[in-house]
Amino acid sequence: RGWWSHLRRFDGAGLAHAIERGAASAPDVAAFLDGALAPFLARVGARWAEGRLPIRHEHFASEVVGATLVRLAALVRVPARGPTVVLATLSGERHVLGLASAALVAAGAGVRTRSLGPDTPVAEVAAAALETDAVAVAIAVSAAHGGPRTRRQLAALRAALPRAVPLVVGGAGAAGPRRWPPGIVPCGSFRAFAALLGGLAAGRPRPRR
Repeated sequence: RGWWSHLRRFDGAGLAHAIERGAASAPDVAAFLDGALAPFLARVGARWAEGRLPIRHEHFASEVVGATLVRLAALVRVPARGPTVVLATLSGERHVLGLASAALVAAGAGVRTRSLGPDTPVAEVAAAALETDAVAVAIAVSAAHGGPRTRRQLAALRAALPRAVPLVVGGAGAAGPRRWPPGIVPCGSFRAFAALLGGLAAGRPRPRR
């Protein structure tokens, strides 16, 4: 209720502080994202889609949450020589809160991130992965972009990446039973993403699919 009150009043400082308090009191950042922040954002989106929340509030929530996640990630010390993961959304996808959330989870796992942001062509994602010697590529897919076009782009990206580099897909558009191209590693939660990153950071063998 407190979060909604801050949102309705355009109280960005109050909303950011509430999010930070929630993250600090959670067992870990993945639990906070899965159990609190992601459901809040899903409800914001649902209420906007139903016409119960003006788009100005939906945009405001996205701006405040995104900035707060970036600030929290910047507070985490990540080893300078740790493994690197490339984060992006594919062409046509402009939702970036999943990337900010993934970057925070990665920081907590001791993994460096190189985020390319939204609407990134497949060839650019693949090139960044090679140039940064990434141990994985993670793509966020929103509920509005989980269709055939995204699957075709993912298949092309999988083909462009070294076989030993996992291609991870997460977000509302990746949830549920879907037929992903071979070699795609779906992550249905931030806890699952944290576990995968923990394995990479520990130097365990990468999945080959």
